[in-house]
Amino acid sequence: MTINLPVNTVAPPQKACVMRHNWADLLFLHWEVPAGDLQRLIPHELAIDTFEGKAYIALVPFRITCISAGALKPTVGVFGFPEINVRTYVRRNGSDPGVWFFSLDAADALACLGARLTYKLPYFFAEIEQTDSVVSGSTTTHYVSRRYFPGPVPAFADLEYAVCDEAPASAAPGSLEEFLIERYLLYSYKDSSVFAGWVRHTPYQIQPAVLHSLEENLVSAAGVRRPESSPLIHFARLADVKVFPLKRL
Repeated sequence: MTINLPVNTVAPPQKACVMRHNWADLLFLHWEVPAGDLQRLIPHELAIDTFEGKAYIALVPFRITCISAGALKPTVGVFGFPEINVRTYVRRNGSDPGVWFFSLDAADALACLGARLTYKLPYFFAEIEQTDSVVSGSTTTHYVSRRYFPGPVPAFADLEYAVCDEAPASAAPGSLEEFLIERYLLYSYKDSSVFAGWVRHTPYQIQPAVLHSLEENLVSAAGVRRPESSPLIHFARLADVKVFPLKRL
């Protein structure tokens, strides 16, 4: 079944982007949670976005493989780090679907500080390691994150997964996958004001993946009780991303 998603009324960016990123190995883990449990944790100016009445919390580990200023094309290997975020989906005034981040743990202290100052986002400095192992031709990825500061600590994630050998494809328009993954606005909050910023990339080419193990408390550290049920799992190999300035709404 497909639905019509809310539309964007926040004006699309007219100026050049302020940063370009390359993102790699994005694993999207989603659990259904009561919308009320999430609504109490976000600014009243925003509302939890739902698909067929269902709200979701997500855990998303990935790697930023490089970052460049302005519209310059990123050079792989120049600057990058792993990251893991806890997020949900929101809308404003019944439209403008976007992402609300409860936390973003990243393995670069300066990047965390810069994102906190410029994008008002709850970044945390963490030690993060991603390793791949190949057994009988199959690759398994092990991802470990340990938060250093600021609190709450200890906050960690330890997971292992493998990507299924299926051809990647874009999410179908109006599908649950599109609702969960294709979001191009981020929201943040500071000093009683809501901010929004555009993040542009071509649609993710997603594949199924298998989660072998998961231990984490990042979701509970954000104030959300995560179900013990298996998550919805999607994987995207690469994304070329343009980041635009934050705007006070």
